[in-house]
Amino acid sequence: MKVKLYLRNKNSLTATPINVKLSWKNKTQFFGTGIKVKPNKFLRDGKISSTVENAVEKNQFLKNRMSQIDALFYDFFNEKGREPNNGSELSKYINEKEIEKKRSEAPSIELLNFFEMCASEKEKELRVKGKDITRNNISNTYRQTAKLLKEFSNQNYVQIKFSEITMDFYYAFVDFCMYEKDYSTNNIGKHIKTLKTILNRALEDNLTDNLTHKKKAFKVLEEEVDTIYLSRDELNDLEAVHLEGDEDSIRDVFLLCCYSGLRLGDALNINPGNIDENGRLRIKTSKTGFTVVIPKSDVLNAILKKYKNQIPYYSSVVFNRKIKKICRKAGIIQEVFIKKSSKGRQLTIKLKKYELVSSHTGRRSFATNAYLAEIPTLDIMAITGHRTVKSFLKYIKVSKSQF
Repeated sequence: MKVKLYLRNKNSLTATPINVKLSWKNKTQFFGTGIKVKPNKFLRDGKISSTVENAVEKNQFLKNRMSQIDALFYDFFNEKGREPNNGSELSKYINEKEIEKKRSEAPSIELLNFFEMCASEKEKELRVKGKDITRNNISNTYRQTAKLLKEFSNQNYVQIKFSEITMDFYYAFVDFCMYEKDYSTNNIGKHIKTLKTILNRALEDNLTDNLTHKKKAFKVLEEEVDTIYLSRDELNDLEAVHLEGDEDSIRDVFLLCCYSGLRLGDALNINPGNIDENGRLRIKTSKTGFTVVIPKSDVLNAILKKYKNQIPYYSSVVFNRKIKKICRKAGIIQEVFIKKSSKGRQLTIKLKKYELVSSHTGRRSFATNAYLAEIPTLDIMAITGHRTVKSFLKYIKVSKSQF
């Protein structure tokens, strides 16, 4: 068995990777070192020229890497009682051993701390891009789920560790959310989805080898909910009602969503750069990353002109609280019956329509009104971002007779 250093491309004009070449019984396998050097700086004795920056440290690292590969080859032999059949078998063995070593040497990071690390990382990404971290819904979502898990831990004396995420944990957590917190099925599903996202990230970072969350039974709960949309007449009433201050601005932002199909977050990010040469609204949506082009309309143009294409910002909490009061002032007070899950049971509840209005009602109203106006479904989907007709028809609020 022979171990030596080998340049990937001896004829390269730029720096090329240095690999460890291991040979045994007419078999060869290469292993990376993470170090690159120009061919003319790689000497015949397998060392980097002293003229290269940090040459001493790099040569020592390469020597250690060769010794490491050599030792792992003999570890394989001692464990299996034979030499590797091929390079792939050896490479897989060495990769697994190196991951085990990283895990054993890594500082212990528990799950709740990892939630905060991921949230902070998202905020750092925004700062680098020069964006406002107060609008980072992802980091807020991570922290909300972490807070819920901590509450679950305190009440049930359950440890929130990577190794403790079992199916028993899953069922107990779902029961806690359903019966103790009285969360809706979709709200519980949102927290399960966030937990799975964080666990997938931990898996990628080699912080855990627990795959329980990958099981089909560890599922994101969801149910079809009764939601509303505002008709054209109701939008006209909303547009006509006299309002002042924040209520006037929030009404305008809501109408912008109703006539553009944008989510609240995207509507609030509109700036002069989003208006193209034809006066159309062109914006890259935050959720899907797709760029949508929204045709001009009288209401849309009036709102954009009023705010000089710079939409005022409101948090979703403030927006959703105030838009209900605004819709009540506009006379959107008809009674509606909705189905709601509570403690695992389906209930039918009577509410005033304005009580169900939220920021997302604007987007749903756009899609439903456009469909009822017989605008081609695919044209509407190009704006809403729905990928299938089935998901779009499930999203809009029309009766079966209207399909």
